[in-house]
Amino acid sequence: ERARALAAEIAQRKPDVGGLQEAFTFECSPAQGFPRKKGMGCDDPAIKGAFTDHLQDTEDALRGKYVVTGKVTNLKVAGIPFTVNGYPAVLSIADRDAILVRAGLPMQRVTFACSKPSDDGCNYQTAPPPFQTPVGPIAIERGFLAVDVTVKGWNYRLFNTHLEQRLLAQDQPDTRLLQVGQAYELLGAALATWNRWDGLSKTVIVV
Repeated sequence: ERARALAAEIAQRKPDVGGLQEAFTFECSPAQGFPRKKGMGCDDPAIKGAFTDHLQDTEDALRGKYVVTGKVTNLKVAGIPFTVNGYPAVLSIADRDAILVRAGLPMQRVTFACSKPSDDGCNYQTAPPPFQTPVGPIAIERGFLAVDVTVKGWNYRLFNTHLEQRLLAQDQPDTRLLQVGQAYELLGAALATWNRWDGLSKTVIVV
């Protein structure tokens, strides 16, 4: 439902470029020692529809009018055990940001010399420490990516990012500084590409 609603909004507004955030994917596999069984575990009709890729679902719902030109992974957790009607299974989750470009527009991904590469972009060095959980430490990375797009003869470099929320918890007021650090990193990364803007207009859009 979320993917269809998002695709409908994009189709109605008809943007040339869109930044998607919190595009999750959920994957399920049987627990070790339990074979896949029709109608059981991950295939249980009560839950199997939850295991989907929101990014791919959105692209599919747009029916080729837009293409995913890049993504960056903010969070990835694997091996979360759970039980579906008594059948053990394992859940994996990933949270991505992505950039959609209208099909047919000239575009090219921007490459960065980053210390923490992630898919087609970078994760921030400024990040909270991993959270300790029963399934092991979980790191919230956050990140950014960019594409060069030509629209009606004008050339743009567009960035998409999801900065950390100001307060991860009410008892952690210092985490508000994470946004500042990440924004500073993003500005530095953007300025570092300036000399490679041959033929580009001097326009940066941060989503």
